[in-house]
Amino acid sequence: MTRDLSVLHELGLSLSGKVDDNTSFKGTLVFGDTFAALGGLNTRNAGAPFNNGGNASDMYIYNLSANFNSALAGQGFNAEVGRVGHQVGKYLWKRSDYTPYYANERWDNGNFIFDGAILGFNFGEAKVNLFGGKNSQRNTVNGNDLNMIGLNLGNPAAVVDTTLGLQAMFGLGDNGKLNLAYIIHDSDVNPTTNGGVNRLSVYGAEADFNFSGLAVSGKYSQSVAGRGDTSVIDSDNSAFEVGLGYKVSNFNLMGGYRRVETNFLAAGSWDRIGTVWNPRNIEGFYAGVNFMPNDTMNVYVKGQFMEAVQAGAAGNPLVSANADVTSFKVGLDYKLASNWGFKASYEDVRWNYAAGTDPNQRWFHVGFDYGLGANSNVAIGYLYSDVDFKGRQAAFGFGNNRYRGGLITTQLSVKF
Repeated sequence: MTRDLSVLHELGLSLSGKVDDNTSFKGTLVFGDTFAALGGLNTRNAGAPFNNGGNASDMYIYNLSANFNSALAGQGFNAEVGRVGHQVGKYLWKRSDYTPYYANERWDNGNFIFDGAILGFNFGEAKVNLFGGKNSQRNTVNGNDLNMIGLNLGNPAAVVDTTLGLQAMFGLGDNGKLNLAYIIHDSDVNPTTNGGVNRLSVYGAEADFNFSGLAVSGKYSQSVAGRGDTSVIDSDNSAFEVGLGYKVSNFNLMGGYRRVETNFLAAGSWDRIGTVWNPRNIEGFYAGVNFMPNDTMNVYVKGQFMEAVQAGAAGNPLVSANADVTSFKVGLDYKLASNWGFKASYEDVRWNYAAGTDPNQRWFHVGFDYGLGANSNVAIGYLYSDVDFKGRQAAFGFGNNRYRGGLITTQLSVKF
């Protein structure tokens, strides 16, 4: 604790108000060293130790926008203009939460931040959003990009500079909803240095239905990497998921099937398997159960059972050889008192290769939450990690073979 102690600070000041019945504004200014330590809203510091950012205090505008509500051609119309945040769907466009040990709305809400506009058009039960703007180099005072989006082609210089998207949302009777989207991400990178690619187009649909405790969902998305309007990568580029959930009494059951192909490159947030976030070239089943014996306790178990879509495909540790992976997690949430909470979990992930070594990863977490008041909370947790790549660390994008040790985290949050 005394050798590797990092204390981070972050102050977010938000201001909002109404100009008139149809016009409002909001903005958030953030100051502290948390951004420098964690590396940005869309950054995953794989294999890096915690640090205090070198005491590099930074400041940035998280959002700053004007909001208008009116009517256009007799239909409802709204617009948000300025620095805005938006997401579309887990396989379409959504920012991952890389800080599960840190609870903060700005870091956890899944929105990508860009300078531009979101225009909304209401047509009865349907709504259409047209959104777009500048993504890259929305920098902090110290010159750090707020939420850099890569084109996922192995070239760190190839980032999304501008985004333009069209989203349509419909109600399906009284029990369902449908979300359709088409998104274009453009990069200013020279395509000749990036495999001929400077554009990524993503399109798809997500549908959800609920019938008296029974939930059914379906999701499909494709990404096409290209050079302008010319397609370069347009095969093995889709993602597909079907899910089923059922809630009865104090049980909540869920399960489904997922397939994500090798060249699916959307900036989404669909899952994590051990140290692999948003894994590609996988297919298989997932399942889980939540059991609530009373109002104060929740016990949950969930697992994933995945194998390679295309054996031997490059750029993914799940399929650098014929491999499958099993991920298992069990946990407990318990309310000790009105303002006291306890949680514990154990996660185990095991790879099984056709030949050679089989990596395994384990985590154990225990923590407490204490509510100081309506707007204040203290959290303390201990996370133990035991990750053994068995000599395959390069395939996973890590520099060392073994990562083992404990991490104590505390967080004091005050809202005023």
